[in-house]
Amino acid sequence: MARVESLKRKMTRLIIAIIVVSVGLVFLLQILLNVLEFSNFGKSLYTNFWKQPHYIFSFTSACISIMTPLLIIYVFTQFFYKKYITTSINYLNDTIQGLKNNRTDVEYKKMSISEFNKVIQEVEHIHTYLANSIKDQLSIQNNFKRKLEILEHDLKTPLTVLQGHIELLRKINCSNLSQEEIHFKINREADIALQSIDRINNQLQIHIKNINLLPNHSDTIHVDKVIKIIKESYNQQYILKERELIIDVDHDFPYYTLSINNQVLYHVIDNLINNALKYAEKQISIKFEVINDHLLNFTITNDGRIFTEDELNSAKEWGTKGKESNGSGIGLYFANIVLQQYNSELILENENNHAKVSFNIPV
Repeated sequence: MARVESLKRKMTRLIIAIIVVSVGLVFLLQILLNVLEFSNFGKSLYTNFWKQPHYIFSFTSACISIMTPLLIIYVFTQFFYKKYITTSINYLNDTIQGLKNNRTDVEYKKMSISEFNKVIQEVEHIHTYLANSIKDQLSIQNNFKRKLEILEHDLKTPLTVLQGHIELLRKINCSNLSQEEIHFKINREADIALQSIDRINNQLQIHIKNINLLPNHSDTIHVDKVIKIIKESYNQQYILKERELIIDVDHDFPYYTLSINNQVLYHVIDNLINNALKYAEKQISIKFEVINDHLLNFTITNDGRIFTEDELNSAKEWGTKGKESNGSGIGLYFANIVLQQYNSELILENENNHAKVSFNIPV
């Protein structure tokens, strides 16, 4: 295999080769032309060889000096393009097509041009990341399916009991009992039905807390990369519209690393920033700071409406949302659930007439 070099270096070598071969070949052809000119054949072309102008050989010499380098350039560039450029582009195209077709047998090999190798490496990293993501998603789906099957099994009995009591209530209402007896039986069956509903609710809460939607592995995340992605993703006019995004970073913060699944971290941060975007009027502030050298704090503040007392107490619970909210009431709940699996939790506060949400991640 040809040695790996940059495209610039290979082009330099090509130019040098073209110059050397062109000069050498022109020099050789000129010598041969001179030999032919002074041979018996050349002398036979002129009636007075030493006095007549040698137009034929002068024209041929000029053609050799001009056409030979052009021919050499054409041949060498065609060879270079087919050997290096076309081969690399075709291989890169085949590799990308293999990824588009979800092929798992894609083989990566080094090319002779270093710039193409960098592209191949990036494609390989993307392939590895996508393969791992698909594997994680399948694992999550299978885990979720198993938990739902358990939930279905556990809810079958209390639901059957509840259904039986509802049917009994219907029969009581159609019976010939006195109003007092009907009232007594309805109250009794209603109490039993409410108890069944409580048991169903408890079962749901237990299973919701037991469902682990997280991949089993953690990633080593450089905090400066997180900050960069947030700036690139959200500091756009079509997202902010007329609002201002302020990012305040502690001096030492970018030099830390976190051991947390990157999907989890970005899911939580995206959730909180999108919530802030819903309510912010003029300004959104994101602050990153280090606490006692062992905690990294992420704080997001907006100048929209502050949290109500009910939201401060229950916004992290399942299905809870404020009267002015258009959401489903589960975003903060799930964000808090996933953070709890990393020994953290969401903290909701009102500060200086601003709504503030923060969480800490152990280093």
